[in-house]
Amino acid sequence: MATGKQAVSMKAIAEQAGVSVMTVSRVLTGKGSASAKTTALIKGIAKDLKYRPNRLVRGIQTGRTGMVGVILPADLGYYKNLLVGAHDYFAAKDCGVITSLVQGNMGEEAITDELGKLHRLVDLRADGVILRPVNEEASSAYFEELIERAIPMVVVDRRLSDYKCDFVGTDDYLGGQMAAEHMLRREPKRVLVCSASEVLRTSFERVRGFRDGLKESGVEVVEHAFGRFYSSESDMKKVLKEQGRLDGIFCVGDLLAIRCLRILEQMRVSVPGDVGVIGFGNLGLPGDYGARLTTFEQNPHEVGRQAAKLLYSRIGQKGKSPVKQQLIVPTLVDMGTC
Repeated sequence: MATGKQAVSMKAIAEQAGVSVMTVSRVLTGKGSASAKTTALIKGIAKDLKYRPNRLVRGIQTGRTGMVGVILPADLGYYKNLLVGAHDYFAAKDCGVITSLVQGNMGEEAITDELGKLHRLVDLRADGVILRPVNEEASSAYFEELIERAIPMVVVDRRLSDYKCDFVGTDDYLGGQMAAEHMLRREPKRVLVCSASEVLRTSFERVRGFRDGLKESGVEVVEHAFGRFYSSESDMKKVLKEQGRLDGIFCVGDLLAIRCLRILEQMRVSVPGDVGVIGFGNLGLPGDYGARLTTFEQNPHEVGRQAAKLLYSRIGQKGKSPVKQQLIVPTLVDMGTC
């Protein structure tokens, strides 16, 4: 009997069960078969001895560590449920998850932090990586360490413009079209789009879908880009005052939409009476404004689960296969602001 400080080996289990080490290995790894009686005996002894498989040894033998990396923004927000979705899937596959959080959403410091975490996952011999990229314009040179070692990667939420790889995220273009369809019920004449930077693909696709959705309606569409997915009170107030008469406002993110609701209330503009407001993200933000905002649910748990499923299918895959893109359809959450 092993002590608490000793690692129980398959050899010890084999000796107690009176079978070969090969038979114990087949039963405990699930890569072979034995009689029902022998299987029950081996598993019972392994449980009694508190046997735990040595992932390091298995990694040397198979070339796989059973560990995957997930790199997300430190301010999890939307990504919290995405992470849970990935964890749930990997747990069912007996894969360990190394979660790394990047400080910041854009800029050189965030890019440096992200690249360092990618390299660390390579050092730890991760079998694969799920990444929400900081640098959407990253080229293949950025991912050289992963490519050289054939470590599969699935990008989530933000697509890469200069490097083709597997992607799972919201169908932002369709979401924009759905927002336009919902807005058209008001029969608007003039609509404002509050967008982020065109460099951010999520914002670009939502705006493109919204504009295309209104193309045949004759509605006048004006746009103001805030450069990010939120704004200061003074910036939002200035934009709304400059635009004058509006029938509807579509914001590419909930933070912009909530700021918009607050300013409209201060300006004594009735929502949805005078103007309809639609956000995007369903971030579940605290406060009255977030709770009553018409928005779109991005189903992040499903995004995470599907990203994990795709990555798992890529691990150990030999040869090249076509890049896959999976878009999750957003769901309208109509809370009456449009």
